[in-house]
Amino acid sequence: FCRFLLRQADRPALIYVSTAYTQVEDWEYRNGYEESKAMAERSLRANFGERISISTFSCSLVVGDSKTGAISRFNGLYPLIRFMAGFSPPFLVGNKTGLLDIVPLDWVVGELRAMIIRFAASGVAEQVVASAGDKRIGYEHLVRLVENQLGEARETAGLGAQDPVPILKSRQWDFLKRSLSAWSPEGISKN
Repeated sequence: FCRFLLRQADRPALIYVSTAYTQVEDWEYRNGYEESKAMAERSLRANFGERISISTFSCSLVVGDSKTGAISRFNGLYPLIRFMAGFSPPFLVGNKTGLLDIVPLDWVVGELRAMIIRFAASGVAEQVVASAGDKRIGYEHLVRLVENQLGEARETAGLGAQDPVPILKSRQWDFLKRSLSAWSPEGISKN
């Protein structure tokens, strides 16, 4: 695409959409997604950075529209919500006070649109990170919000309420996994 852009445009410019969960340099990648995003941006800048004005727009975890909840794909938090809705988990694992950087779709679109307008007017490349910042939400708070919404849906459907799901620390979960063999000695338990 960049080669095409160089052939067609008098002042070639590009906005690369990335992720806020990685950095191009000095970063230990946790998965292939993060690493591939960083590799793509490094490659783009190395091969075309001198000839194309490159802006980067990165956003954190995107959820549905802030007013309607509409979203086209159910990734990110949605598997957790689906799990909580479909089962009665005895516990969840995580850092209760850990903060999640979640941004609504309409807000992300608005930030990207504003960046495009600024770029079209000035021609100045910029790096924008659309994140929740100090409005991040705690993991336990998110779980309780999901439980409340699911509780309302259960009540509407005539189903009984569920108790709040305990949240175990990772070390507690690791202990339970290690203890499993002691709780199910070979030859006694069929599981």
